[in-house]
Amino acid sequence: MFFKKRKLNKNNIKFMAELLYEDVSSEKWDQANLTKDNLNLSIESVRLVDEYADRLMHTDFGQ
Repeated sequence: MFFKKRKLNKNNIKFMAELLYEDVSSEKWDQANLTKDNLNLSIESVRLVDEYADRLMHTDFGQ
């Protein structure tokens, strides 16, 4: 079974890695809070992600 798996698509992995570390949002709050240093799996970073999700739900894009 292991040998029959499809090969790893490196292009998708590279794109996802770039997306995680680039500022893709034009919102000042997102740029200030959703940074590599702040999103470190701490309790505070979970709070930031929760606040971001709440902010996103109240936008046209989030609907």
